[in-house]
Amino acid sequence: MEFFHASDLEYFSSVIGKKFQRGDQAFDEIGRKLKDDGVFAKTAFWAKLIGEEGYVAETSFYWQISGIIRKYTWGRIYIPGTENRQVFFTVGVGSRLTQDRKTVTTLEYKLDCRRDKLSQYQIKNFDKYLYDQLGEYPWRTINVSNLENYDWSKLKNETLDFIEEHSEYYEDCINIIWPNGVGVTPKIARICWNKYQWKKPSGPDGKSTSTADSFEKEKGHGYEEWLLDTDKQLDGYHYGFIQAFNKGKHEGKAYDVQLYSLFNDIESKENRFYWIAHIPTLEVLTIEQMDYALNKYKQNGWYDEMLGQLKDIRVDQFNFDPIPEEYIFNVRFKVQSGHYTIYDPPVEIEYPNAEIGGNRHYVLLDKPAGSSIDIARIGKYRFKEGHNPTKKGRTSAIYKGRTGQKLLLHEEIKENIFNQLNTEYLGTPIKVGTENPTGFGKQIDLVISDPEKGDTFYEIKTASSALACIREAMGQIIEYCYYPDSQNAKRLVIVSPNKLSASDELYISHIRHSLGIELYYQRYSIQNEVLEEKIL
Repeated sequence: MEFFHASDLEYFSSVIGKKFQRGDQAFDEIGRKLKDDGVFAKTAFWAKLIGEEGYVAETSFYWQISGIIRKYTWGRIYIPGTENRQVFFTVGVGSRLTQDRKTVTTLEYKLDCRRDKLSQYQIKNFDKYLYDQLGEYPWRTINVSNLENYDWSKLKNETLDFIEEHSEYYEDCINIIWPNGVGVTPKIARICWNKYQWKKPSGPDGKSTSTADSFEKEKGHGYEEWLLDTDKQLDGYHYGFIQAFNKGKHEGKAYDVQLYSLFNDIESKENRFYWIAHIPTLEVLTIEQMDYALNKYKQNGWYDEMLGQLKDIRVDQFNFDPIPEEYIFNVRFKVQSGHYTIYDPPVEIEYPNAEIGGNRHYVLLDKPAGSSIDIARIGKYRFKEGHNPTKKGRTSAIYKGRTGQKLLLHEEIKENIFNQLNTEYLGTPIKVGTENPTGFGKQIDLVISDPEKGDTFYEIKTASSALACIREAMGQIIEYCYYPDSQNAKRLVIVSPNKLSASDELYISHIRHSLGIELYYQRYSIQNEVLEEKIL
């Protein structure tokens, strides 16, 4: 198959949008040309090349709809085993993103979803997640003027690199829009009140006095009081308990859950309601996972620590009458940035009847549309010193034909940089912290807080080129610093394992001087496992 020529795109542009009657000789001739050796045939060949590398390729030869010639071509690329999940990479000539143009001038590939099959809620979650993680839509174009610099080999390798760079986002998107075995309606669930940010039991203060809430009232604690103690992690997850999932057929499923709590104000004799956290993909444990979590907590000494915290509030032991020991862990969620949001401080619910409804029990409820928490500011940027280690290490590409290893994992880079900088500034007023909250539900990878010079934000990316990392990090790190009308840091630093080209270096310098933003780039050495001293 000959590679794409400018004439292919020119011919396609000359016929798109035209309407013909079936049986028209000119109509049939256009179809043959597009499918035999034109843009539809070449798109299919492009997809086939990717499919030969271990992916699942699906191509459309539907070159017209009701006699009107389509405005773009596409081939869908799935990671094996996910073909029915409505998430895929696409390759083609033009796309839905450029179909409004009068002419088709680009080859395009991107990460996308079935917008004609998914609900608006699913599509909204899909797009929001990608913008939150990447700061842009994952989409690449090759202009017709640059086709002469390409052949099938270069196009295939570029596309495969893009897929590998975004495979983690692909898998996360599936979990976000298709929670395992469940519909996608967002839920709300109540947890018991806690004055220590749900990291340890806080005693009876603020707890409900209702007879319907006999456990927390009579026993002085709830098993949800450790729910947000995310310092305790197992393979990148934090395990906890939520009463709403203690009954019902929830095992092995996942939910998008907004958590709230009721505060009993003894002085005013009023109940006040607060949004506590949002977990877009909260997984309900299987029996095997429950057993795993309990054993690990005991092995790590965390179970005894929980017992000690109960004794601090004058509770001698766990009470296993209503909830047996083997069920004290029933949910988990990923602790990496973007997988959960803790509202610090909690956000008061001004109109609980409208937002929660009349059912105040510990049950799972549908979340009403138009909730105030969807637009609320949920805190403010506040430096937090220290680092919580997570699962790290290299991971091999699992797709057939792609034997190289992926870049050093984001978490490993972050931990190594923290250790390096923490050692460098030991004994000085300068402090280092990771996963610092922005106040809008996002977390900054790493922050150096200097009482004299101000804070420096670091955003770590692991794409295959420096420019790709800059592109992915730029929107995020600027948002973290400036949104909506603040300046939380003096300097912004993008970190990746890639060397800057001369053009990349010029680009960073140009942004810095033209826009007046203290934006820099610093390379992380995979070989030496340190952040290099030179900042560009």
